[in-house]
Amino acid sequence: GDRYELTNGHSIYCAPIGGDGAGRAGIAYEVLATDPAVTEAGVDPGYRQGPKDLRAPDVGIGNVPDRPGWISGAPELAVEVAGSGQDEVDLAQKIEELHRAGTRWIWVLRVLPPRRVAVHERDRPMQTFGLDDVLTAPGVLKNPVTVRSLFEREAGHEAALRNLLQRMGYDGLEAVRGEGREEGREEGREEGREEGREEGR
Repeated sequence: GDRYELTNGHSIYCAPIGGDGAGRAGIAYEVLATDPAVTEAGVDPGYRQGPKDLRAPDVGIGNVPDRPGWISGAPELAVEVAGSGQDEVDLAQKIEELHRAGTRWIWVLRVLPPRRVAVHERDRPMQTFGLDDVLTAPGVLKNPVTVRSLFEREAGHEAALRNLLQRMGYDGLEAVRGEGREEGREEGREEGREEGREEGR
């Protein structure tokens, strides 16, 4: 219940996320958790890599079982929100430990301007992406994710809506509208046929 993580048995205090970061963590969870390929996701999930290592990314995608206690292993994709006061030394160590435990991607949302995402992929150099760029996580996410959708609420809602519609079998909002238009046309045709039959009688 304490606000501490452990690395090699040493406690690390995890301060609450500031207002600017908390909103981004919520948006990121909404966008990623609704992806059609995602079956498990969580906010602040705690992972145990051993008796001396306990780590909790801000958002975890994959390996978030619905049971109490710390989770063994690591998420497939982790999101960290870095704002003012971020301990960069601890963040670098956390990234290294999550990679070592099996996390393939760690997306660090840099909320201070210029807003961007630093992508740490295991065994590859870090890359930085701006608001107009697109992120992918093959094998974990079905859909590409715009960086903008991780920072801006409206863009995030649009991405989550697309994901939810795909989960229900639609390609997107236009497909739903098209189905509605076709149903309306068919209803109109049927009403016209019925009126014609009635007039004939």
